[in-house]
Amino acid sequence: MPMPRENDESSIYRIQVLDRAFQILGRIADEDSGVSLPEIARELKLHKSTAHRLLMALEAARFIERNPESGRYRLGSRVMELGLSAVSRLDVYQIAGPHLRWLAEQTGETGHLAVLRDGEVVSVLNVESRQTVRTPSAVGARSPVHCTAHGKAALAFAPTDQLAAFLRNRNFKAYTAKTLITAARLRAELQKVRENGYALDDEEWELGLRCIGAPVRDSSGTVIARVTQVFVNGQGITGQTSANGIAFRNLAGVDNTFGYPVPGPNQLKSIPWSNGINKISLRFDQDVAGTLAQGDLVVRGINTANYAISGFTYDAATKTGTWTLTTPITNDKVNLFLDDANVGGLDGEWTTAQAYTSGNGTAGGDFTFRLNVQRGDANQDGSVNALDLGQLKSKLNRTATNPGTGTSAYSPFADLNADGQINALDLGIAKARLNNRLPNGEPASLFSSLPVTR
Repeated sequence: MPMPRENDESSIYRIQVLDRAFQILGRIADEDSGVSLPEIARELKLHKSTAHRLLMALEAARFIERNPESGRYRLGSRVMELGLSAVSRLDVYQIAGPHLRWLAEQTGETGHLAVLRDGEVVSVLNVESRQTVRTPSAVGARSPVHCTAHGKAALAFAPTDQLAAFLRNRNFKAYTAKTLITAARLRAELQKVRENGYALDDEEWELGLRCIGAPVRDSSGTVIARVTQVFVNGQGITGQTSANGIAFRNLAGVDNTFGYPVPGPNQLKSIPWSNGINKISLRFDQDVAGTLAQGDLVVRGINTANYAISGFTYDAATKTGTWTLTTPITNDKVNLFLDDANVGGLDGEWTTAQAYTSGNGTAGGDFTFRLNVQRGDANQDGSVNALDLGQLKSKLNRTATNPGTGTSAYSPFADLNADGQINALDLGIAKARLNNRLPNGEPASLFSSLPVTR
C-alpha cells in the first residue's frame, strides 16, 4: 500500500484527528470530576457532532469512559494499562527490591509491595522470610482491603472520592472475630492510620497472623495532608486574662493560641471584632513541617486584591501553620488558597464532616476557603447599621460571666472589643463604622490574572 504524500489531504486529516483526540484526553485528565460533551465541544471549538464521534471512538478503545449518572467523561482503563506498562519499564524489582529485601532481613518476616486494584489489594512484589514457619506469598495474589495492613495503609491515604466509592454499599466480610465489619469502624481505623503513618492487622484476616503496613509515596508525594480547621485571629481576640475575657473565649470557641475556629454552618457570617484579622491558621491531619512555608498561602480579597504575608510559624504538636498578614483584614470578602503546585501532595478536601459552604476543594488538589470580615457588624449580616446599634443597646451591661437570657443576652459576636462585656465601648465601635458594608461581588480566584503577593 503506497504511503500518503506529505500534502495529501487524508494524511493532514489523520493528523488533525489525532491532535483533537490528544486534546480531549488532556482536557479530561485535567478535570477530576470529568468533562461533558458540551464542555469538550465549546473549549476545543468543535461542532458537537464531531466531538461526539471522537468521544465515542475513544470510549470504544477504552481510553475514556462515560459516567452513566452524570454523563461526564473520565479517563478509562486503557490509559491506566498503558501507564502501568510505561512504569514497568522503570523496573519495579530493581527500584523496590533492595529496600524490600533489607526490610525482610531486618525483621525476619515476609515483605510485600502491593497496590489497590478493583477494591482489593494486589501483591506486585514479595520477599519471603527465611524462617521455617512463614506466610506464603505470590505476586498477583489478591487480598481484602478492610482487614489487611497493606490494604488499610493504601486506603487511608487514597483520594476522598476513592475512599467514599470503596465504602459505598460495601459488605465487609468477617474473616475472624477481630475483623472490622462496618464502615464507621473502618473510617475510625483509617483516621488512626493517617495519624500514626502506619496500619496494623491484628489477626483481622487470619488468626495468629499480625502485620504492619505503611504507604509508599509516589513521585508526586500523594497524599501528604488535608486541612481539618481554619482559624482566624486578631489583636484582642486572644490573650485575655480577666474572668470575663476568658469566658468570652469559651463562649466563642476561641483557641487562645490560634484564635476563632471558623465554623461550617456559619462560615460566611461576618467576623465582627474591632481590630480585624491579621493571622490565619490552618490545621492539618498530617505533619507538614517539611512541606509548608510562608509563601504557600495566598489571601485574596475585593477591597484589597492581595494581602501580603509578613511571617509564618508552624506548630508541630498540633500540625498547625500560622501566617501573619502585613495589614489586617477589616472589611472584605476573602478567598484563602493553598496551591498543590506549591504544597506537594495536598488534598483540598475536608476530612471532617462539617458542612462548609466552600473549602471542599479538589481531591488531591488545591484547598480553597471563603470568609468575610466586617468589623463592628454585631449581627454578622455583612453591614453595620441601625440594627447593630439596636442589638448592642439591648445587650448593654451584659457580660460573658453573667450573660442573661433571651434576645438581650450577652453574645461574643456583639462584644466587639472581645473583652467579655458589652458596654459603651462596643457601641462606639459600631457607631464609628456605621453604614460600612461588605463589598459587592466575589474575590478573585487563585488562577485569575491578578499577581500573587508572597
